Amino acid sequence: MLSSPLFKTTTRTLISTKRSIWAVRVLSHDVRLILSSNIRHRFLICLPLQRHQISTTANFTCMDTPQKIELPSAYMNNSKDDIVSQPVVSVETPATCIPATQMQSKVSPPECVAEMKVLDREKFKKKVTVQALPVHLKKLRFIAKYFDKWLFKECRVNVKGMDTEKERGFKTLVFHPDKVTCFQDLEEDFRNRLVEDEVNLNDWFEDEVELNYDSWKAKDILQAIIPQECGIVSGYSIVGHIIHLNLKDELLAYKHIIGQVLLDKHNYIRTVVNKLNTIDNTFRNFQMEVLAGDEDTVTTVKENGVSFKFDFAKVYWNTRLGTEHAKIADQLVKKDLMFDVFAGVGPFAVLAGRRGVDVFANDLNPHSYKSLCENLVLNKVKTKVNCSNLDGRDFINDVVKPELLRRWDLDYTRLHKTYAVMNLPALAVTFLDEFIGLLSERSSEQETYPDHLIPYVHCYVFGKAEDTRQAARELAEENLGESLPEDATVRFVRNVAPNKDMYCVAFKVPRHLLFRTDGKSTESQQTADDEPPEKRHKPNEEQ
Repeated sequence: MLSSPLFKTTTRTLISTKRSIWAVRVLSHDVRLILSSNIRHRFLICLPLQRHQISTTANFTCMDTPQKIELPSAYMNNSKDDIVSQPVVSVETPATCIPATQMQSKVSPPECVAEMKVLDREKFKKKVTVQALPVHLKKLRFIAKYFDKWLFKECRVNVKGMDTEKERGFKTLVFHPDKVTCFQDLEEDFRNRLVEDEVNLNDWFEDEVELNYDSWKAKDILQAIIPQECGIVSGYSIVGHIIHLNLKDELLAYKHIIGQVLLDKHNYIRTVVNKLNTIDNTFRNFQMEVLAGDEDTVTTVKENGVSFKFDFAKVYWNTRLGTEHAKIADQLVKKDLMFDVFAGVGPFAVLAGRRGVDVFANDLNPHSYKSLCENLVLNKVKTKVNCSNLDGRDFINDVVKPELLRRWDLDYTRLHKTYAVMNLPALAVTFLDEFIGLLSERSSEQETYPDHLIPYVHCYVFGKAEDTRQAARELAEENLGESLPEDATVRFVRNVAPNKDMYCVAFKVPRHLLFRTDGKSTESQQTADDEPPEKRHKPNEEQ
């Protein structure tokens, strides 16, 4: 039996010998291919044996004009001894190169679709010539890291014989026509690897394929249709079966075709809506219009492992706040107490209820309140969450205050924490003054008030200024009537618009503020109509 080192050495020698024999065989007979092939690039399968080094110019596209390509003289001789020693000679081939960056992409949708207002799918048909190489599935894993960037992945194409090749245990690599028009366009390492792994380069072929509307992604189609000066559809939210757009004014002329393209390209989407400039000042909800698909805006979404059902046209929901909902829930432990002042459909309340927290959730919008109650049942936390349909100020005075006093009188011994979550960034900060003197009627007993019943507030606020963080802090301090406690934090949540960021101002309400007896000395610094009409009508700013 061979020792392990000797076995490895013998194996490497056999592999090296096998590769050398393969290379000699390739080099010894492919001159005939150069002279006889009707595919202009086949001569390039013959590579020099000295580590198969080929000098090439990357990122070039071959055209039908003559150019000299250097090949080793071994192509003219079948002798193995001549392979290394022979000098390089020139062979005339019909190929010249120009930089690919100077050419328009061959796989872009046809120019005739530019500025289309009504979708005509037939106009997207286009024929493109592609290069292809069938490779046995067993060899793919050895060359996968080399070919990935060269493949034609942007569009779905079918070349002749692909199904047959698959049945034979092959996969046909289809190369991107902007990157590969002949074998020489592949980088040197890739070409060398193909020879070393004994890929049959004689199978290389080109084919003409037809692209159509189904071949391109939504982004490619919309870029071809919409003029560059109008901008692009930069992003959208997916809420259940609904795509939610926030189109700029320049794109409104194309809104229906944008909606139809997005509807076509997402199999699970049934409705596409666009946010309108108008806003409901009562519930702070943007109005929206249906651009394509069903007019069904009742949807169900999953977030952080729980389900929420609601009418997207009548309530507030933001898909970008899932991480924030989980971040607050992660701070809670069983038997904590949480007041959700602006609960919406329950993203904070449901997560807290699932953790065994005692929750009091509220929302003024009757549609949000209805969905909140349904979501508690849907997620089996109805017994942990008490719901109310009140204005935020009434909720603080009629629900928060009595519950704090009740727990104080019961003299709870467990050391839970108390939280007040206020997630209405456009207005929540103006409700902070309700905590001033909230328990003033029992100010004489304030020293006996348990520390764990003092609310720890998470107030979400928009900072609108050059220094958005400082603006958020100042808004909170103005509505509290004093500086925030030293341990208060102002944490960035997300960017909303230029010079407008969303923050979470977190602090424990100072004891002296809760029991203050001289009344509220502050005036709300931000009101429901604090944004002038021209600000409210900007479609890019989210509420």
